[in-house]
Amino acid sequence: MAKGQPDKAENFLKHLAPLQATLAAFCRRWLRDRNEVADVLQSALATAYRDFHLYAEGTNFRSWIFRYVTYEVLNRNRAAVRRRMGELTREVAAGEPPSLPMDQNVAELLLEEPELVLDRCDDALAGAVHALPDLERSIFLLRSIGDFKYSEIAEILEIPIGTVMGLLSRSRDRLRQQLLDYAKSHGLLPREDRV
Repeated sequence: MAKGQPDKAENFLKHLAPLQATLAAFCRRWLRDRNEVADVLQSALATAYRDFHLYAEGTNFRSWIFRYVTYEVLNRNRAAVRRRMGELTREVAAGEPPSLPMDQNVAELLLEEPELVLDRCDDALAGAVHALPDLERSIFLLRSIGDFKYSEIAEILEIPIGTVMGLLSRSRDRLRQQLLDYAKSHGLLPREDRV
């Protein structure tokens, strides 16, 4: 190694450091078993480090490293599904939903006091995200948590950009409908038969 040049480990860590929190958040939201976050990150980062010689300095390291984490998460989720021999079931938190005035403008309520609704929807929303098909879920999370551009997501997942846009739209529609159904069934929003 030439004097003054960073070694492989130092260079890898320099690129990785600003992304660690984002990678961990991505894994927490995407993994079916949140207890595996550290293992998945360790495995993905070990593989990426092994292949670091393939990274072209000056290109998008963020997309490059997310590809490794994405594949590791996909593999762990597939293994979890195989182990459980079927779909995971999700439970909604028990208890009475907060009482909301039904004559109040719904949009006003969501803008002025969103925590009244969102505090009750966290488990339901996480369950809805986990219920998305793997590819849709990965695209949704890369966009919403990773804040990746469509082209970056396409590069990470090695799919056409049009597929990214279409599946992102589909996943948002599914989540929107599930959240709406949840809110109506728990009295957080008026149901059509009451309007």
